[in-house]
Amino acid sequence: MPATTAGRRAVITLHNQNGLIHLFSLSHSSFTTKRLALSTQDVTHDGNTYTAFNFEIESPTDGHGIPTGRMRISNVTREVWDLLKTVEEDNPQVDLRQVLEDDTETIQDQWQLLDVMRITGTSLALEGEFSHELYANFPYPVQRVIGSKFYWMNFF
Repeated sequence: MPATTAGRRAVITLHNQNGLIHLFSLSHSSFTTKRLALSTQDVTHDGNTYTAFNFEIESPTDGHGIPTGRMRISNVTREVWDLLKTVEEDNPQVDLRQVLEDDTETIQDQWQLLDVMRITGTSLALEGEFSHELYANFPYPVQRVIGSKFYWMNFF
């Protein structure tokens, strides 16, 4: 839920003059951070310019376990696809923020350090899923003790 009363009002009101703007940044060590704003004009936030771009976004929710979000973006210009196809190791990271049209410096809601988990695409659109790293996939316990190999240890 947004942090301020004005932010909560922007979510509740269907037709308002001061709506929420989604700011989306995609970063990786192999390319310059790509910043997009779901708006009709470029948005400046925290000293960075977010390019106006039309996309569909589903904010991360934790209703089914690990917070996971989804995005659908046009692939006609191939701007984002050309960045992603150069990535060879480590997942790109997503930073998603919501700000108000008249106050782009105050963050209403934010999700940071989300990893791009899956990307599918056609010549028309890219669809991606981003989430936190799934720690449940790590082996537990990391080490196993076999009694016959560690005869000096007492097992109760």
